[in-house]
Amino acid sequence: QYGKVVYVNKKAQRSMGYTKEEFYSSGFKFLDLITPENQKLVLANYSKHAKGEDIAPYECELVTKTGERINAIINTKLVEYCGEQAILGIVTDITERKNLERQLINEQNLMQATINNADALIFSVDRNYCYTSFNRPHALVMKAIFGVDIQVGKSILDYMTVDEDREKAK
Repeated sequence: QYGKVVYVNKKAQRSMGYTKEEFYSSGFKFLDLITPENQKLVLANYSKHAKGEDIAPYECELVTKTGERINAIINTKLVEYCGEQAILGIVTDITERKNLERQLINEQNLMQATINNADALIFSVDRNYCYTSFNRPHALVMKAIFGVDIQVGKSILDYMTVDEDREKAK
């Protein structure tokens, strides 16, 4: 309310490392909770609220009193609090989810690099016989033997010129 924290629950106190008194103090700066690279986004959303506009939930990175970074989804709404307009903020910690996403991406990249450097021809197709993935050696062989550049989403059957081969493939 008016740029000051007027209510904070115990979970927020534990997560951010500040006491209720610190949050409520006149010297507390709300922007200290926001990483420098996210402050512009938060200020822009704050300005929209000041004009009475609603804000869609957004991702933001917070920083605790000890300097730890927390990935969060911020959901804010304009509300009336003690007879005055205020911003109600609900912060959902998604740090673990973000860490798992990064780990999954790293593992996928490693797996893709392994597949692309394999001495085997590796590919996958869906139920309609359309390529969903293939490795570099498979693409090179298809180009060398059949003179075609294969594409994800295109049916493997389209690359076969003999009907008998298509039936065998099915």
